[in-house]
Amino acid sequence: MKILFLSTFFSLLSLFGFAQYGLTGQYISGNSVYGDIPLIDGASTTTSAGYLVGFNYWLRLKNTRIEFFPEVNFSEVNPTSILGFQPDFQLRRWGLTLPASFYLFDFKGDCDCPTFSKQNDLFKKGFFLQLLISGQLERSQTDLAKSTQQNLGAGGGIGLDIGISDFLTLTPIFQYVNHFVSTKEDQNWGSTDEFRAGIRLIFRPDYR
Repeated sequence: MKILFLSTFFSLLSLFGFAQYGLTGQYISGNSVYGDIPLIDGASTTTSAGYLVGFNYWLRLKNTRIEFFPEVNFSEVNPTSILGFQPDFQLRRWGLTLPASFYLFDFKGDCDCPTFSKQNDLFKKGFFLQLLISGQLERSQTDLAKSTQQNLGAGGGIGLDIGISDFLTLTPIFQYVNHFVSTKEDQNWGSTDEFRAGIRLIFRPDYR
């Protein structure tokens, strides 16, 4: 699954010229419900917290402010409670996220410009709403067992591009993602409501 994510991502990059690329760092807070998987003393819900780091690439539609940042990422999430318990339980995820950002206040614009130029009208040029889909390979581990899950998710977000220079744009982002989980071994199901808050750094070397 990891190889599939990476090969798909870099195949997309080969179709486009070199432009903007970026790094993402986010804090994750989630709540999961698992069907037919009693975790501790019959519990089937858990809350969790962790982090995500990712690498993305910038694609856009011509003459319309819809921009795409396909991203490969890694996240580590540790449950904070399972109905009052705090188990030794670790989740690691390798994922591919495909977000589409809609710049509603400049939708018919053509901002193929240095990101620093967005400072001239920060909110109009930089504010966006986001829709996204994601896929993840999730591996969980306790002292007693390991398991592998496949997650498919969809969600939305909100953000604001802030031009620091022609080379660098800083973007605070808040996202909500709902994941649906399928366990390979026994095909149990589950879902996770996940909130993410963080920063995306976009680099534009072609304007240096």
